[in-house]
Amino acid sequence: MIDLQGAELTAVKRSHSNISNSNKELRTANQSLQYERDGLNRNLEDATQLSNVRGNELAGSQVFLSRADTVSVAELQDRINALNEEIFQAAASLGDFMVPRRYELSDNDGRLFRDRLQKFVGKRMLYILGDQARSNRPEVNSLLIQVAIQIFLVEACEYEMVNLDPNEVEFSRNLTKLYRGIQESGELCFSIPDGSVLLIPDFWLCTEQQSVSGRWRALTLAQIKPNFDKWEKDVVKNIQRLFQVACWDVSHPEHLIAFRRRLEAIFKVAQEIRLAIGQHIISEEFRVHIVRSDESFDSAYMEEEYGDERERGVPDRKTSCVVIGTTAMGLGRVVFSQDNHSRDLECVFPPKVVTDKGLIATLAASSRSPSPRKRAEPWYQDGQDRVHR
Repeated sequence: MIDLQGAELTAVKRSHSNISNSNKELRTANQSLQYERDGLNRNLEDATQLSNVRGNELAGSQVFLSRADTVSVAELQDRINALNEEIFQAAASLGDFMVPRRYELSDNDGRLFRDRLQKFVGKRMLYILGDQARSNRPEVNSLLIQVAIQIFLVEACEYEMVNLDPNEVEFSRNLTKLYRGIQESGELCFSIPDGSVLLIPDFWLCTEQQSVSGRWRALTLAQIKPNFDKWEKDVVKNIQRLFQVACWDVSHPEHLIAFRRRLEAIFKVAQEIRLAIGQHIISEEFRVHIVRSDESFDSAYMEEEYGDERERGVPDRKTSCVVIGTTAMGLGRVVFSQDNHSRDLECVFPPKVVTDKGLIATLAASSRSPSPRKRAEPWYQDGQDRVHR
C-alpha cells in the first residue's frame, strides 16, 4: 500500500515537473512572439511614416508642377477694368464736392507733405497743384481734383498689389529677392531679421520652371493676410495732406465719410487682382502696368487720357510729351530672356496716362467752359450714384 502511494506521488511530481517545463517553454515562446510582434509593429510604424512622407512629397510635387490656372487673362483684365472704374468713380465724385481752403502750413510741414506725396502723384502734379493753389481762384477745378486723386489711388493700389508683403517693406524685399532667385540661376544673398546675411548657392537655386516658382509665390502669398485698416488709414492721411498742399477741402464732412466707404470697395477689387496675379495664375507672371511720373510718353505702350484724339493709338509713336501720372492701370506679362537673367514687360493692354501738354490744355479748356461730365449727387443721399464718363 505504501509502495503504491509512493509511486503515485512520484508520478504526480514527474507530471508536475513536465507541466512546469512545458509552461516555461510556452512562456519563452510567448515572450519571443511578443518581441517579434513589437518588431513588426515598429516596422509597420516606420513603413507608415515613410509612406506618409513619400505621399506628402508626391502631393507637394503635384502641387508645384501643376500648371492649372484658375483665372483667365480675360477675367483678370475685367477685374483691372473694374478697379479702374471704382477709382474713377471715387475721384470724380469727390472732385464735385471740393471747395478752396487756405491752411496755415509751416515751411517744414509743407516740405514734409510734398516729399511724402511725391511718390504718389509725382513732382509735376505737385507743381501744377501748387500753381493752382497760388492762383487764388474762387473755385477749384474739379477735373484737376479728379485726375490728382486718380493718380494717387492708382499708385496706392499698385503698391498694395505688387509687393509680396505690403505691410512689411524690408521683409517684402527679402521675399522678392528669394522669389527672383528661384526664377534665376546663380547665387543669392539676402538679409535675415538678426542682421546676418544668408547665402544660397547656385546648386540649390537652379533654373526653375515658371509653374514651380509660380506655386512658390502662391503658397507664400496665401500666408500673408491683407490689412485694410492700415491701408485705409495711410490713404486717408495722405489724401488729407494732398488737400492741404492743393488748398482744397470737402464742402461737407459727409463727402469724406462716403469717400472712405468707397475705399473699401476699391481695396476689395485690388485684393482680387492681387490674388489672381499672385495665386490663381501660375503658368505665367503678370503685373499691373502703370507708368511713372516723368517718363516719356510712348503711344505704343500707353494711352493718353486727355489730348488730341488723332494722336491716340498710333503704334511706335513717341512724342515730346512727358507723363504726369497713370489714371487707369493696364496689364503686362513678364517675359524672360533665354538665360533667365533679364526681364521685360510685354503689354497685354495699355494703361491710361495724363501728359503735361494734354493735361495743361485740358485744364485750360475746362476753366473756360463748364465740365461736360455729369455731376454726381451727394453720396450720403444715395450710395449708388455713379458718374458717367
